[in-house]
Amino acid sequence: MKYTIDHDLHIHTKLSSCSQDPRQTTENILGYALNNGLKTICVTDHYWDETIPGASAWYGPQNTEHIRRSLPLPQAEGVRFLFGCETELRRDLTLGVSPGRFVNLISSLFRPHICTCPILRSRVKRTPPSALCCG
Repeated sequence: MKYTIDHDLHIHTKLSSCSQDPRQTTENILGYALNNGLKTICVTDHYWDETIPGASAWYGPQNTEHIRRSLPLPQAEGVRFLFGCETELRRDLTLGVSPGRFVNLISSLFRPHICTCPILRSRVKRTPPSALCCG
C-alpha cells in the first residue's frame, strides 16, 4: 500500500526555542512545501499564553507577542498555510492557552496543537479528541 503525504501540520519556525535555525522562516517553509508537493502546512511554534500563570522558564518567553511575529504568513497558490501553536498540558492539567485568549485574540486559523500521551487523554475530560495529535 502506498501513502502520499501532502501535508505537515506541525512545523516550527526559528521562533520556537527548540529550533533556533535562522533559515527556518515562514518564507522558506512555504518554499519547501511548494517544492515537495505539500498542499497544507501549519506553523506550530511553542506557545504559552501569558494570562495563564505557571509557565515554565522555557515556555514563558514564547508568548502571544512572540509567536505573532510569524504573521502575516506568506501565501502561494496550491498551498494552504495555517497558523497554530504547540502548547503544554502540565501534570495539574493546566493548559497553556486560555479559552478567552483563543477565542478573542487568535483568528480561526489558529488551532492549538496539543500532543498528550494516551495515559493523559483519559484524565483530560474537557479536551476534544480533535485537539489531540497522538493516534
